[in-house]
Amino acid sequence: MNRDIAGANREVCVALNASNGKELWAVPVGVGVYDGGGDSGTPDNKGGDGPRSTPTVSAGKVYVFNQLLVLFCLDSESGKVLWTKDLIKEHQSGSSAHYCGENAPARTQPTRHFSGSRIRFEQPVERWSRAGIGNTVALSGETNSLPKQGYETDCEAFGADRSQLLEKLAQRNAPAVSSKSWLLARSGCKTAYLGPCVSDDAGDARTLIAHCVQSIKASISWDLLSRNENAVAIAKDIGFTPQRHLTRMVRGKDLRGREKSIYALAGFELG
Repeated sequence: MNRDIAGANREVCVALNASNGKELWAVPVGVGVYDGGGDSGTPDNKGGDGPRSTPTVSAGKVYVFNQLLVLFCLDSESGKVLWTKDLIKEHQSGSSAHYCGENAPARTQPTRHFSGSRIRFEQPVERWSRAGIGNTVALSGETNSLPKQGYETDCEAFGADRSQLLEKLAQRNAPAVSSKSWLLARSGCKTAYLGPCVSDDAGDARTLIAHCVQSIKASISWDLLSRNENAVAIAKDIGFTPQRHLTRMVRGKDLRGREKSIYALAGFELG
């Protein structure tokens, strides 16, 4: 979280008592505002500056990144800093600024090296949303599985076999399928979620997506590749607006497929 310390905005890792919410300790790990961050971004950027890392707890230690990719290891009982590791200094040459999180400046897009792996910026991803009532969705599909052609077109579009993921998602809601397109949707914690969706025809994709959206009364989130101009146009035309802007990254070999066929992703965390 961000906290004012002696008049300065600081990024702070805080431990709370799970029973009563009482603060146990608080450790500053970085600055709360940085040059080129969310607060100096576009007017529709609602993220702002501030922490981007969720702490990880293991074996009595807390691990957390600050915005500048410095990894902190803290004692979970006292909050004492046990060690820090600046990943940018250790694994990348040059003096450019690099940031952790969705509001990282778009002007800085290098290749990053971590433990021998190559992590590269691939392409922008956007989350669009439409307001509604509730967070549940139930599509009227015939069966809780994709047809064989659906798995094949997904593999061609994403460049990888995602059949196990698709099977699990299809169990949560019956797929909507047309002659040249298919779409999955699911209920979420705060909104319903539209995707993934793959189509070989922009007109068919528009018809399928519009029909599904009309049947959903809940608020909907939809993640898409902004380079797919047809997907962006459909989202605009049926009342969605962009909310978050991220950059998809890749490690190792490229898994680029037929991305013009991708009208919705499975989610930021699933791809």
